[in-house]
Amino acid sequence: MTRSVLVLLIVAGCADQPVELTRDRTLVGPIPMKHQIAWADSALDRVVAVDTAGAAPRVDAWPIGRRPVFAAPTPNGEQVLVVTRGEEALARGQVDQDPILWRVDLASPDSEPIAYPVGSPFDRIAVASDGSRAVAYFSAGGPDAEGFFRNPNELAFIDLTRGPGENNR
Repeated sequence: MTRSVLVLLIVAGCADQPVELTRDRTLVGPIPMKHQIAWADSALDRVVAVDTAGAAPRVDAWPIGRRPVFAAPTPNGEQVLVVTRGEEALARGQVDQDPILWRVDLASPDSEPIAYPVGSPFDRIAVASDGSRAVAYFSAGGPDAEGFFRNPNELAFIDLTRGPGENNR
């Protein structure tokens, strides 16, 4: 009897865990930047950067969307671009999120990331040498591990000099 009560108490205590504690953790990176090293954390939906340029190291974090799969620095080394696949809300605590290309300004710790909707859950990006444009694409054709069919001919062109919008993808 005592053992059953103990099991029920443990199960009841775990029932209301934050969803972040139950997610798989994948770190995208490390991404070498101008004065920082950065990575995207899939469990906490954020980009984290450690800045070692000052007298003491500083850690900053920016919120991004669900399931980051790829990240690349801009040529000036001050911003990082992160592709997130998004998520369909199927369980309690989840929120529908579309696939997005995030632009995170690591040079400004108080900045808000800019979200560019890309339409499909791409898994790679390429950045122009002047940092003005990015191209989101699939790394390979055919179905991925989750059963999503990837079209190698599908691309999303994003003008990074403009804000997000329906005409910018």
